[in-house]
Amino acid sequence: MLSVRAGSLFIYRFYDVANEIDLNRAQAIIARSYPAYRLRLQRLRPRVVRFANPPLTLPLRPYRIEVSDWPLPVAEIIVRLYAFGAVAVRLECPLPEGSTMAEVEHLTRSFLDIDADPVCRPLVLDTLREVAPALYKPQWDWEEWLDEDYLVVYVRRFEGDAPLGAPLLLREYDFARLLMGEEIPLSDQVREAIMRYAYTYTPEDLAVLSWEAAFVYDTDGIMDVPDLLEFANAQLLELEFFDEYLDEELEKAYDDVEAVQRGGGFWRYAHMRRVLNRLTMTVMEVTELSGRVINALKITEDVFYAQVYTGASEVLGLPTWIAGVQEKLHALRDIYAMLAEEATNTRLMILEAAIVLLILFEIVLAVLGIW
Repeated sequence: MLSVRAGSLFIYRFYDVANEIDLNRAQAIIARSYPAYRLRLQRLRPRVVRFANPPLTLPLRPYRIEVSDWPLPVAEIIVRLYAFGAVAVRLECPLPEGSTMAEVEHLTRSFLDIDADPVCRPLVLDTLREVAPALYKPQWDWEEWLDEDYLVVYVRRFEGDAPLGAPLLLREYDFARLLMGEEIPLSDQVREAIMRYAYTYTPEDLAVLSWEAAFVYDTDGIMDVPDLLEFANAQLLELEFFDEYLDEELEKAYDDVEAVQRGGGFWRYAHMRRVLNRLTMTVMEVTELSGRVINALKITEDVFYAQVYTGASEVLGLPTWIAGVQEKLHALRDIYAMLAEEATNTRLMILEAAIVLLILFEIVLAVLGIW
């Protein structure tokens, strides 16, 4: 029976806490208390992976948190700040040595159902207070934070005298059931959908991805793949924020269009100018910030990591979210163009009316003999 000698469950929580975080300033603040460092993938040369602004890692003191309804204690906590306003919390729960994969499946199901917010949100809020000068437009009410979660089953070694090869794992074990958190047998269609996102570079490493969990096997204990999965989830969170924000802005824009249609004269023109100014700022800000999120990471020259990151992006639906954000930005631009044309026409009508009034005024003055 397949058993784990060394491994962990990584429980991730992601929060959108601010518009932007000045990571250089945050690092300078944190350095007064304890060391913090920028994320760097261990196996790759810096030129191969290009972070636009590498996230800032805050390794908190080793914890051993016993949470009453958690099946495993938390051994380590990492908080990571992203320049685009996201914060990731990674809780590491070591797997008991000798755990069978059936037991790992049970633990995975348990943790997929557990709410980690009571542990994570206070840690994030404490961190935000510490780096407050580095935050731009922070959200201090944690009830308002948009959030996401993810889970990684990370195995460094299976039981046995020699490292277990990835090809054997792929043949002998049903990863779909593990990652879907299901006890019942799954259809071939579901298994095929999951195994589309299985990647291996050497016989001793493997990554299998799904939309709420992943399995990573690395006999060297390198954290590059979990870090890439974390990065993709942080991007997902921000794209969800932009999508939700643009929904609200579109609703406001439609209401403004209706209000403009009901108005008339100079009031109508003044209202249109206010709406146009707001739309301009919204489109500019979201275009800039979403562009930073989308282009935050580029991987060149490394096939395996490029496949893992692209696969994570696909399985999490990043292309769909990006398309949705772009479509809503396009809709706002269309509304802007329509209102700009109406504003121009209204201004011309006001000018024409003013000219007619001036002419009438001159005629009246001439009739009265005043001119």
